[in-house]
Amino acid sequence: MNLLGQRAPEVQERFKGDHPIVVEGLKTQFGTHVVHEDLSLTVNRGEIIGVVGGSGTGKSVLMRAIIGLQAAAAGSIDLLGRNISKDFRD
Repeated sequence: MNLLGQRAPEVQERFKGDHPIVVEGLKTQFGTHVVHEDLSLTVNRGEIIGVVGGSGTGKSVLMRAIIGLQAAAAGSIDLLGRNISKDFRD
């Protein structure tokens, strides 16, 4: 339920595509330090993935970019059919 007491539509009713997460050519950086360069990732509907790596390798930066908390320097991120990366650039 939202703040108005209305029930939100199920995700399957709102998103009909096969790929809920599509990342293409992602570049993230802090100043001159590049974290990701030309990273691409497609998550299929129903798929569960894990991101594994050592400390400081960019796992959290990737997740923050996908959910819209970290601006990407380049590339595109589509989340449930909506391009969220362009929101940072507009």
